[in-house]
Amino acid sequence: MSVVSSVELAHRLADELIATRKVEAARVWLSEEQFVIPAAEAPEGWFDGRGLTSEEARDLIFSVSPLRFERGFPLGVSELRYGYVEIPNAQRLQPDTRKLLEKRIRAAAVAMSTASTLARAESEGRGRVLVVDDDEALRTLLRKLLERERFTIIEASNGREGLEVAEREQPDLILMDWIMPVMDGEEATVALKNERATSEIPIVMLTHRSRAQDKLEALRAGVQDFVPKPFDFRSLVQTIDTQLRWRRLLSASGGPAIYGAEPPSAREPRGAMLDQLVRLVRSGEPEAALERAIAEAERYEEQRAYDRAGAAYKIAADAAELLDHDDLAKRLLRLSGRAYLNWAQTAVKAEDSQRGYTLSVRRFMEAGNLKVGDEAQAALEEVSTAASNGDALARPVLP
Repeated sequence: MSVVSSVELAHRLADELIATRKVEAARVWLSEEQFVIPAAEAPEGWFDGRGLTSEEARDLIFSVSPLRFERGFPLGVSELRYGYVEIPNAQRLQPDTRKLLEKRIRAAAVAMSTASTLARAESEGRGRVLVVDDDEALRTLLRKLLERERFTIIEASNGREGLEVAEREQPDLILMDWIMPVMDGEEATVALKNERATSEIPIVMLTHRSRAQDKLEALRAGVQDFVPKPFDFRSLVQTIDTQLRWRRLLSASGGPAIYGAEPPSAREPRGAMLDQLVRLVRSGEPEAALERAIAEAERYEEQRAYDRAGAAYKIAADAAELLDHDDLAKRLLRLSGRAYLNWAQTAVKAEDSQRGYTLSVRRFMEAGNLKVGDEAQAALEEVSTAASNGDALARPVLP
């Protein structure tokens, strides 16, 4: 799934500001290294021959003078300034409208910050993948297909050989077959997670097994995701990309600190099936709830109902925590975060995109993978509160 560019986010922001019917026109200036460019405007052509010049926009972006608020609003997060939102009637806006627009623009800046970080992660290349499978023909097929997609492929023919290769080569991700001679995939996964040198490498299990109980066992062993055999190649590449992106973005050593100590809030999706799963957990049957919630989450993902998949994985994580399976709970929280991220990136409505992004951040924070700075948290909290109250001006633009 490609990352939305800052220019695309600027176009969305300009269009949505006009849609509020509170501003007569909007132009978003972005700073690109030493340049300042008018990235988007609405209505189209309104600023022809009038409005700010590039030099004036540059001065407003980097000025500390209060005058920079007279012709619009600064676009940035904390000390990071991405640009300036030019609104000709800014001074004539009512105080409440100005306040809501400022919150809306700060939320857009948070989205740009995240999109920028994700883009940098993707630009590093697609990564080195270790394929562990006893089927030589399948390994050859995967190597040819994935090399065509610019992945570097390393191979191992069984779990024990996979352990040796993983420790020596330190791949970015491991595709692991479940059933193999010498050492099967589940045993190899446990061994990899118990070794400090390989414990942080994400593992995607290739398997013919589809029962929820089988996948639960693999999650307990340390698997991050599953790809069923026979696999759909596009889904396989998307799964690999997602795992590699989040490993780079959320790594303990180099992940971005864009949030603070407390996760931002947003309403969890609800539904009859989800309510049944919650009742099952609360009635003292967490084991049954765990298996059923994972099965429902996978069904929702197949239907592209990513919001409900995220909620179901969260319920499964709650059940795992009640059973004192803390590591499993964290892995399920990460699956929930991934599902909500997919929701944010595919949602049609802006408020759904905002909720998906906020819930994704919350899940990754609960799993211990993400830290968020105070300014960004404040912006998301404000937008979340306004959106939950049905405030049209608070609808965010998200990557």
